[in-house]
Amino acid sequence: MTGGEIEGTFSLTDRLALSGALDAVRGRQIEDAAAGVPGANLAEIPPVRSRLALRYDVRSQRSGMFGEVEAAHAASQTRVDGAVRETPTPAYSVVNLRAGATYRVLRVVVGLTNLLNRTYAEHLSYQRDPFRSGTKVYEPGRNVFVNTIVAF
Repeated sequence: MTGGEIEGTFSLTDRLALSGALDAVRGRQIEDAAAGVPGANLAEIPPVRSRLALRYDVRSQRSGMFGEVEAAHAASQTRVDGAVRETPTPAYSVVNLRAGATYRVLRVVVGLTNLLNRTYAEHLSYQRDPFRSGTKVYEPGRNVFVNTIVAF
């Protein structure tokens, strides 16, 4: 297996920042003809994924607020292991929104994931048992969440 990831944040102004990430993994089985192991793609390897976010952040000593828009993308995964009936997964892109506020010990974050209500399945998101091929488990459509954190 070989792979890597890179992640970074660049401050555009004192309140505006651009961040991003990219990760990739490749895997191949080592061929062993005597044992009947072909030199094929390794199963259960995620596709290339990337993320790009723009964040607006206002902070003071005891409080703060932020807003963020994020685009996440996963490439198609066609390097699959057919011997275990692994199937290719198409690419997808989603847009997520988050906003939050902090006041003293209280932090509240509100988010909207999958803003455009895309239907997609992550490559490694499936249900299986040893006696049948896997079934893709699709991610939820548009979804709202609220997190409340008290830190003292």
